[in-house]
Amino acid sequence: MTGPSTGIFHDMDEPAAETDFERTRRLRREASARYRAKNLEKRRAWTRDYMAKKRREDPEWVKANNDRYLAKHPERWKPKKYEYYLKNKEKWKPHHKRYKAENPEKYRAAIEAWRKRNPEKVKAAQSKSKSRPEAKARNSARQMRRHATKLNATPPWADHAVIQEIYDFANYMTRTTGQKWEVDHIYPLISDTICGLHCEFNLQVITKRQNVQKSNRWNHP
Repeated sequence: MTGPSTGIFHDMDEPAAETDFERTRRLRREASARYRAKNLEKRRAWTRDYMAKKRREDPEWVKANNDRYLAKHPERWKPKKYEYYLKNKEKWKPHHKRYKAENPEKYRAAIEAWRKRNPEKVKAAQSKSKSRPEAKARNSARQMRRHATKLNATPPWADHAVIQEIYDFANYMTRTTGQKWEVDHIYPLISDTICGLHCEFNLQVITKRQNVQKSNRWNHP
């Protein structure tokens, strides 16, 4: 027969007694929880009115408060934000267009990050796009237009042997590094601001990623 636990073992088996201060705090929390559950709509209305007033009087405080909440609880707002976007795609189109025009570098970085996180989705989308007849026709037209522009942009004094060497060097870099390298026109052949020539002085060998990021823009020196 064993007697009741004593000493340290008794302290480990039974929780410590609740102090008056801890009991008071617990009762207050429980009372607050009951009140919130009973007056949920009333509290929501009060919160809406309060935040509307703060947005008018102190928008900086509202922004800082929202930033703190989003940083602390990303798992709560991201699914809701994406769900809202799916239901309001047409409403968000002007916003996306404006953001893309005002932040081209951030937009391309975000697209590139998404492509790295979702290689299977990218591959599936590319396969689906290539299989559509209208996509094939659009790609063919774009390639033919670029080819015609290249022919018209090639001056009679261009050294075709040197141009071929540049393209050969791009292929060599691809084979030796395991990374795709391409020949890029420093001054783009098709652009809203400037149009270059297809000659050896206007060609450079860069990675495919750099070429995609550069697109048809001219990077000022």
